[in-house]
Amino acid sequence: MSKTAILIDDDGDDLEFLAEAIKSVDNSVKCITYLYCDEALNLISTDTSNLPNYIFIDINMPRLDGQECLRQLRKNPNLDGVTITMLSTSMTPVVAKNLKEDGADFTFQKPNKFAEYQYILENIL
Repeated sequence: MSKTAILIDDDGDDLEFLAEAIKSVDNSVKCITYLYCDEALNLISTDTSNLPNYIFIDINMPRLDGQECLRQLRKNPNLDGVTITMLSTSMTPVVAKNLKEDGADFTFQKPNKFAEYQYILENIL
């Protein structure tokens, strides 16, 4: 059975890197990418027939930051079963704790090596 992951990051290279890492861990996951949180929120709130299995959100985003995006997603009861992961170039323990309190299932600092991405994603997927 195929799964869907929504990836939200304003850096196109980071989006591509994450999508490649996900595919390398589980080739059945279809990745849908967005550069802005508000665009993803609009799609998710209007199309509840194709909800994702996973949502990955960068914290530092223009227009609507990742933490506020997380809060809005967690207000939607249709997404209760969706795994939401927050990631960032820098992830302090305090930030990770706050994100978990807001409803993140996982948090991680973006690794520099592909193998590290794969290792992290194996635990999420």
